[in-house]
Amino acid sequence: MTEVAGSSNSNNLLLEQFKDICAVDTEIARRFLTESNWNLEAAVHLYFHANDPEAIQNDDNARNEHEIRRRNVANPRNEAPANHNAVVRRSSESQLDTWSAWFRALLALPFRLAYFSLREIFLFIYALFGGNALAITNPREDLQKFLTAIANYPNSERINWFNGTYNEVLNEAKSSVRFLLVYLHNPSHQSTETFLDKVLFNKIFSDFVRDNNIIMWGTDVRTNEGYKVATSLHELTYPCLSLICLRENRMAC
Repeated sequence: MTEVAGSSNSNNLLLEQFKDICAVDTEIARRFLTESNWNLEAAVHLYFHANDPEAIQNDDNARNEHEIRRRNVANPRNEAPANHNAVVRRSSESQLDTWSAWFRALLALPFRLAYFSLREIFLFIYALFGGNALAITNPREDLQKFLTAIANYPNSERINWFNGTYNEVLNEAKSSVRFLLVYLHNPSHQSTETFLDKVLFNKIFSDFVRDNNIIMWGTDVRTNEGYKVATSLHELTYPCLSLICLRENRMAC
């Protein structure tokens, strides 16, 4: 009885960890953990690669392997060496792909952390020796600067921007249960004008945003508010649109 209770507590802990990592509800977390035999690492990998054709193929291979094992247990006389070799080969390939994906993610993590750390150090040193560091402003001033600048682009009137700070727009999206699109604006980037003309201020896109009652909010990444938001969203490339929605009573990207 104690062993059963311990197993239940362990599964509940894995459920909470999976929900925190992937920002999903309990039902989805339980499904992925069950499919992964309650292996947290395998479940997380399966979730983040669910839309990856290669990952889907690996998942199908795992299911085929399980089905073959079940049939062999029920009918041991029908087990063939060829089937066994195929199962071993598919299992090895699936395990190799899983570890390769995790290895690539681990390799990229230090570079992402180093980028943000070096950027902070550079800004500090630049300001220390008389450089033009980010001006000390409040979020509302930063927002008004963005709205004024973005209004100078052609067809900018097609987008109805939320007039409030980042915290305020998050609260609004949460209370009204609506999708939130965050636009990170960098006017010095070579792709910005093309992105605004072909995507953001395109009539099809603006109609889609309006018809689906999506909240639009933007910021200039060169301001304090914009820099903080870009850092919190872990975005390194601009221009950028991030979709944020409500999951289990919290906003997730």
